[in-house]
Amino acid sequence: MSRILGVFAALLLLVLLGCGGGGGGGSSTDGTTGVTQTVFSGQVIDVATGIAVTPAATVTIGGSSTQTEDGLFSVTAPRTSSQVNLTNTPYGNWNFPFTTTTAADLDLGLLYIGPTRVTVTGTATDATTNEPIAGARVEFAGRSAISNARGVFSISGVAYSATNQSGFFGIVGQATATGYVSASFDANGVTATGGVVEVGEVRLFSSGDTTPPDGPYNLTGRVSGKPTGATLEIVL
Repeated sequence: MSRILGVFAALLLLVLLGCGGGGGGGSSTDGTTGVTQTVFSGQVIDVATGIAVTPAATVTIGGSSTQTEDGLFSVTAPRTSSQVNLTNTPYGNWNFPFTTTTAADLDLGLLYIGPTRVTVTGTATDATTNEPIAGARVEFAGRSAISNARGVFSISGVAYSATNQSGFFGIVGQATATGYVSASFDANGVTATGGVVEVGEVRLFSSGDTTPPDGPYNLTGRVSGKPTGATLEIVL
């Protein structure tokens, strides 16, 4: 009897050891590699029309792929991912780099593709002193660049259409810098010359400025889900 009890106890111990300590919930992980995952979302826009790209684009992030629906996509991929790869007919292949994240969800915003590419240039300046702002992050059409010591930024690989600029003219860019209020800008009415679109000065006001600029103001935002045909109401 004692021998049987000893064998039973040994088997029970092995079962308990095999169960492990269990795990807490919360983060999404790959059951094979254990790499933490992020849900990446965004929308692919045709720069010629300013609306969702058709036909659908194939979106690949970190080895995971999906097809857009009304331009929208959602891909679960490793948090170490740092680039979106898009494939579309007739616009071909497009790559959009982004900063890696530790968040469970990351909205990559609007990613513009089109028949050709241009470089968008300009200068980030202090709206009060007119001095250049170095290190400003400037985003436009899903791409970004950092201003140099002279405040100059150059965003390459921006989608463009030489035959229809309506979608391009509607793109709203964003400039941010430490110690400043973020500023919006656009390229409305500016066409490409030699593959370059010059948007001029992007003026940022100091966050400590007690006399903010007078209006008018530009209100920007994004409608999630299926935004085509949505009605917006702004209540002040």
